[in-house]
Amino acid sequence: MARISPADFIGTRVRFQRLSDAQLFNGWVDDFRGSILAVQTVESLVDDDGAKFSFEAFGLGVTAVFEAKLALVAHSRVPVTDGALALASSEGWTTIHFKVEGSLRCVSSDESFRIRVNDMSANLVTPSGEEEVKLIDVGPVGFGALTSQPYEPGTILGFYLQTPAGRVVGQAEVRYCRAGDSDAGTYRVGFQLARMPRLDGPRWERFVRELA
Repeated sequence: MARISPADFIGTRVRFQRLSDAQLFNGWVDDFRGSILAVQTVESLVDDDGAKFSFEAFGLGVTAVFEAKLALVAHSRVPVTDGALALASSEGWTTIHFKVEGSLRCVSSDESFRIRVNDMSANLVTPSGEEEVKLIDVGPVGFGALTSQPYEPGTILGFYLQTPAGRVVGQAEVRYCRAGDSDAGTYRVGFQLARMPRLDGPRWERFVRELA
């Protein structure tokens, strides 16, 4: 396995569990430099100064396993110092800073890889027309998007988007659809790639690989 650094997990999914009561949380790695980890989540986290958590961060073909401790600073964005935690609400997201204890243990993993994207959109092609949607995350087998209308799981929709690797066209199946976490009147929809033209599949793979 190639040498892995904490920064390789920026933008990837993370699952963490509070050791005191085994409660699970999910989020995204917002930043990871040295022993300071920043996580964004929409889940409620009770302020618990000094609480310890176990983490799994899901990279491309590899999972990082480690423990970290938090220490509440304030409910506002503040400069991060060693051992500090900052909570800040931004469009429904809470950003949390942890101090990693010990070293990262990296293991090969088949866990579905997804990475957050910013300022990217795609167009869905539906029987009633097209809808431009905001992309939330992408992965080798699909993508998540924020839509203005609900879609029934199992529905096959066409899509296209412009990526740094070129234009990608294909069809994707709706896997789940739920009300948006923070934006009223929106829906978070997960899509699994279904069919793509011969050249678009490799182009999608290159697009995801270059984000990782």
